[in-house]
Amino acid sequence: MNVGYIVSVTLAEFQVWYATGELRLSRSRLLPVPCSASGQPAPDKLRKNEIMDLLPHVDLEDEHSVLLVVLNGAEPEGRYEELSGADTPLVENVGYLSSSKIRSIHPLTRRGAEILSSRMEGYAIKLGTPLFEDETSCMLFQWSLRRSLRGGSALLELCVAKPDFQPPADLIEAACESLNLLNEQARFPMPDQSLLANVMCYDRHDPIPEDDIGYVYDLGVILRKMFDTKAEVKGGLDKLREFCKGTEKTKLRLSELLADFVLRPVLEDLRGLVASTVDLSTVVLFLGWKYKSQRAGAADIGGILEDVRNSAGKTEKENIQAALWLFGFFWGFDRMANDYYARQPERFAFVSDRVRHKPVELPEKLLLAAPPAGPPLATAEPEPKKEETSVTEEVSLEPSATKEVSVVREGTGEPVEPDEQPTPDEAAEDKEEPEPKKRASPARKKPAKKKPAKKAAEKKKATRRKKKQDDGTGELFK
Repeated sequence: MNVGYIVSVTLAEFQVWYATGELRLSRSRLLPVPCSASGQPAPDKLRKNEIMDLLPHVDLEDEHSVLLVVLNGAEPEGRYEELSGADTPLVENVGYLSSSKIRSIHPLTRRGAEILSSRMEGYAIKLGTPLFEDETSCMLFQWSLRRSLRGGSALLELCVAKPDFQPPADLIEAACESLNLLNEQARFPMPDQSLLANVMCYDRHDPIPEDDIGYVYDLGVILRKMFDTKAEVKGGLDKLREFCKGTEKTKLRLSELLADFVLRPVLEDLRGLVASTVDLSTVVLFLGWKYKSQRAGAADIGGILEDVRNSAGKTEKENIQAALWLFGFFWGFDRMANDYYARQPERFAFVSDRVRHKPVELPEKLLLAAPPAGPPLATAEPEPKKEETSVTEEVSLEPSATKEVSVVREGTGEPVEPDEQPTPDEAAEDKEEPEPKKRASPARKKPAKKKPAKKAAEKKKATRRKKKQDDGTGELFK
C-alpha cells in the first residue's frame, strides 16, 4: 500500500494555492495516510482523530470553508528557487507545496460540497466525496457547543455583578439537545421534545400584541400546542388566558407582569403540570429577549440590562440569571462579541470603541410588597357607622323633636286657624308652581345628540380594541 499525505486548508488558502501554483505551509500540518494504488486514502486506515485535530477552527455554518487535500507521496520542497535564480533558505520545517502534488480535493460534508459548488464556479476543479462526514459533523457541533456555552457565561458577566449561577446538569443537557435540533432546523411544535427545545425553536406567527404582555401570550401558545390533549394543562391555560385578557395588563412592563400576584401562582402551577426544567418566568424573559433580538438582527444588550435592572427584587435572582444564561447560550458568543469587548475595555486592550457599562446587583431576596388583602370574613362584626348616627340625631324625625310653628295670612298678618293651614302636600305644590324660573331658553339649549354620538364612537372603538385582543387570546389558548 502506498503512502500519501493529507493536509487541511481553508478555502482562502486553497484559492491562493490555485492562483499562485504553490502554498507555503509548515510540515507539521502534513499527515501521512495509507493510500490505495490509485492514490486514494483507504477509509478504514484513516487517522480520523488526528486529521480532525489539525482542522482549522471554523464555525458550524462555515463547514464549506475547509478542504481536505490528498497529496502524492512527497514532502514539500525544502528550498525555493526564485525567478532570479538565487536560492533562498527557508525557515526550518516550512516549505512550499506545488499544486502538481494535489491528488484529490474533498469537502468536509455534503452540505459543504453544495455550497462550494456555487462558490467555486470559476475554478476548474473536481470535488471528491467527504472522507468522514459523521465524525466531522460531530466535531463541528462540539465547536458550536463551545461557542454557545461561552455565550451563556459572557452574558451573565455583562449583566450581573458577581454572578453566582451555575447551570445544573439537566439544564445543560436540555440546552444541548435544543441546540442540536436548532442546527438540524427542527420545526415547532415538537410534542415529543422538551419544553426548552420547543421554546428555542418557536417563532411567533399568531396575532399577538407587541407589548410585553405578548411574551406571556407566546408561552401560552407553546404550551397549548405541546399539551393540547392534557385536560389539567388546559385548566392552567384557562387561568393564563384570563390574566392576559385583562386590558389593564397590556401596558405593563415585563418586570411588572412577572411580579404580578395573580400571574405568579398561575406560572408556578403550570410549571408543575408540564414538568419544566426551568421556572416559567425564566421562559417568559427568554422569549422576550429572543423576539426583540431576532427582530433587530442583533442582541440588544442595553435593553436586556434595563430588563434585568427593572426585574431586580421583583423576580427571583436565580430565575433572572437562568434566563440570561439561556439566552446567551441560544444567541452565541459570536453574535454578542462586539458588546462583550466594548463594555469591558479594561480586560481587552485591543478595543477601540468603548461603551459605558455597569452590571446590575441582584438582591438575594424578593423586595415585593405584600399581596393585597382579600375581602373580610363573613363572621367579622361591621364597624359602627358613626357618621350616619350623628346625621340621624341632627335630622331626627320624631314628633318630640318637632317645633310648633304659627302661620299668618299673607298681607294681613292675621293668624290662620290650624284647620285652615295647608297640608304638607299642598305646600309642596305651592312651591313648585313658579315653573318659568326653571325653564331655559330653547334657542340656547345645546344639541342633545352630540354626547350620545361621542359615547357611541368610544363604545365602538372599545369594541374593536376588545375584539383585537380576543383574537390574540381566546383562540390562542383554546
